Amino acid sequence: MADLSVDQIQEIRVNVLGAAAKVPGALIGLGILFIILGMIGTAGQVLFSLISVNVLGIFLFAGGVLQGIHAFKSSGWKSVSIQMVFAVLYVAAAIYVWAFPIPALEAITLWLAAIFLSPASCA
Repeated sequence: MADLSVDQIQEIRVNVLGAAAKVPGALIGLGILFIILGMIGTAGQVLFSLISVNVLGIFLFAGGVLQGIHAFKSSGWKSVSIQMVFAVLYVAAAIYVWAFPIPALEAITLWLAAIFLSPASCA
């Protein structure tokens, strides 16, 4: 393999990189900018996931409270007992989601994967 002179290397660099070869600092700056934006994007995904799971917890808690209120307005012990069981389950799920957001996100992800990858959805 022949040794290349500095001029030949410079010419190859200009041919490969084009106008960007004349401003190497801009390429370095863009690389640093893309790394920073990628880190922000990754952190944003985690932040938005935690926010969405907390919103889910709020909805679960509100649903449990409303279910409990509705249970007390119902008549018949069977109707009241079943609705109270569901109200307690909703509130318990809300507390679990708030106490353990990461496992809750994992459970939600697996649940969605099962729904979207089920044979019925592939038809």
